[in-house]
Amino acid sequence: MRKSLNMFLFAALSIVAGVSVAYADPFDAGGYDENTELTVQGVVSEVGVRPRGPVVLGLTVDGKSYKVVTAPSWYLVREGIVFTKGSELAVTGSKSFERDGLLYIFAREVKDLAAGKVSIFRDRACRPMWRMMGPGAYPPPPPPRRNSPPPDGFWPPWR
Repeated sequence: MRKSLNMFLFAALSIVAGVSVAYADPFDAGGYDENTELTVQGVVSEVGVRPRGPVVLGLTVDGKSYKVVTAPSWYLVREGIVFTKGSELAVTGSKSFERDGLLYIFAREVKDLAAGKVSIFRDRACRPMWRMMGPGAYPPPPPPRRNSPPPDGFWPPWR
């Protein structure tokens, strides 16, 4: 009885572990590394929009191809950021080799050279700007009540 229970628990844990690995995001950088940061300037060759996960740009720089990982599509829509094929960009980000053997750049900042618009994807601490904004995030704090006392606690006499 005990042996069959142990086998059942082992099988259940194996299935759960296998499913979690199968659904892991391949673009999970495991942390932004400032030590590998670089800036490249090139032309967008492709814009890869997926139903989940970040938008990945193909960037051609002096005949070399890079994959630039930007932000989730919902964040780009919210911020009004649009990437088009053929546009010239300057990308600053952390380079990383992923499981598929390709070199990826996890963008911290992208500048559209034609429009002069700069899009920031990570803050000074290198955390994603969309952190705590997406589905399931905490709601923003409520605005202050209208009849709450002023910050100094002093109520004017005419009130």
